[in-house]
Amino acid sequence: MAQGDFSVEVGVAWEKVYAAITEFAKRQKVELRWVYYDQMRLWANDLIKRFPPKSQGQGERRVAKDINRIFMSDTKDIDAMWPAKVNGQIIDAMIFKRKDGSIIGVDRALYFPSPSQSDMENHHDNYRDSRGHVTQRKAYHMRPEGRWKFIDFFVTPQPDIDAFIMWRQSHVGRLKAGWLGAANYWAAKSNGTVKADGYVTRHGDAWSGHGGDIGNDGSGWLMSANCVPYARDPHYQQIVVYSASVRQKDLMHWAQKRLDQLEARFNAGEMGGIAA
Repeated sequence: MAQGDFSVEVGVAWEKVYAAITEFAKRQKVELRWVYYDQMRLWANDLIKRFPPKSQGQGERRVAKDINRIFMSDTKDIDAMWPAKVNGQIIDAMIFKRKDGSIIGVDRALYFPSPSQSDMENHHDNYRDSRGHVTQRKAYHMRPEGRWKFIDFFVTPQPDIDAFIMWRQSHVGRLKAGWLGAANYWAAKSNGTVKADGYVTRHGDAWSGHGGDIGNDGSGWLMSANCVPYARDPHYQQIVVYSASVRQKDLMHWAQKRLDQLEARFNAGEMGGIAA
């Protein structure tokens, strides 16, 4: 596995099963590379399954939770507001009395009665970690200013917050879709299929990459790449490594079954690549 500037790449080199694959190719007079194409399809499809979220609903709930950690409604949550004073001097901030009785200060630069999309995006992105999440630890930064406690909430009307949440929720599934283009590519080369939910396929193949080729002597390389920036996080790279180990173990354990399935597809004319 290697990391590119804007992608996570995984290569294939299953030496432990090479002998079995080679024997199968010779016996059936099919090109060795087609077997590898099929394994790349299965691997990319497994990564679609293993990358978060587990479901569309889970992803959408996480988005709403993250945004509500750093945004505050000036209509739903606020009972009163007034300019902030420290030592009798008005400062460039606002004091908000929330309906739960708490009082907090917010810099005037974070009070947006009419926010733009980019204003909200920038605030959200500033608080996202390397996985794209807003953690509680990252969100809350209380600081004293005179007798007030200030927090970096983005204060704006509730309808704008709701619309922003819905827009961000439309991105749910993009991290999984980072493997979709590669899975579709290898599936097309092996006449296989790809399984992915609609909230993943709606993002298309644009966030995914693939490359390389392999000869019938096993030389060469094959690559699948997830081009979503957050896929570079070490946590997600560990998923790639784990999936690779599972794929190898699965192929070793079910080698004959997998090869029999491929043989049936070849014999039915569902796959190309008959060796000369």
